[in-house]
Amino acid sequence: MLSYESLLEQAKSSDMPTSKMRGIMREYIQTLMLKYLYASKWQDRFHFLGGTSLRLVYGFKRFSEDLDFNIAEIDKREFERVSEFVRGELKKENIHSEVTFEHRGKLSSSKFVFKNVLEHYRIKDKRGILMVKFEANRPTFDLETG
Repeated sequence: MLSYESLLEQAKSSDMPTSKMRGIMREYIQTLMLKYLYASKWQDRFHFLGGTSLRLVYGFKRFSEDLDFNIAEIDKREFERVSEFVRGELKKENIHSEVTFEHRGKLSSSKFVFKNVLEHYRIKDKRGILMVKFEANRPTFDLETG
């Protein structure tokens, strides 16, 4: 886990407002989640899209709690295994979370709740927790990587 000072440096270098520490922390965790996902055996089956991809890939100025994907050839159980894998990798960084799953039709969702992170960084927030959702859609059209 980055030190508070390193987290602030990263935020400044990305032109993020340092007054928005909760958002900075969320984006740091999202970036780690993406790093672990795209270094895994599932990397070719997750197609990153949505608001967070617009910010991280294209530099749009917005925050989002979700990581949205279209997924190929991954059923509900495997989606849960991917989420548990990411959770385990975060735990190695001393970033602990609880994860719950929801499946509705072609949509699968993992909700990661981080309880220790805000306290560790002394970030004051009335909600007291930080949450990131993995949301994955299984489209009816073919997904190609190229």
